[in-house]
Amino acid sequence: KKAQKKNAKTLTIPSAVKINERTFQVTAIAENAFKNNRRLKKVTIGKNVEKLGEKAFYGDKALKRLVIKGTRLKKVGKKALSGISPRAIIDVPNKKIKQYRKYFRKKGQAATVKIK
Repeated sequence: KKAQKKNAKTLTIPSAVKINERTFQVTAIAENAFKNNRRLKKVTIGKNVEKLGEKAFYGDKALKRLVIKGTRLKKVGKKALSGISPRAIIDVPNKKIKQYRKYFRKKGQAATVKIK
């Protein structure tokens, strides 16, 4: 599903969505999902997401905070974070910090981006 508001400054990707009275878990963010969304400043990713697609947040220059709530993340696509703010902070669960640092290594973000 695509973002409903293109001018939103904050975005929350839920752990599950309800469509036609059926509930589905959100397990991935598609390739180019939020590409070149220059107004987006903060993204919160739900606990069931396992994959960030290639160039998911590519060119989102204003993106300064990425909060990952879940511990199921297994793959981050190439250039998923290329072009985000060089002062961005990626918040991850404490028990997965070491593993997530490996996942986010060389995904296009500047070396000054903090993963904590």
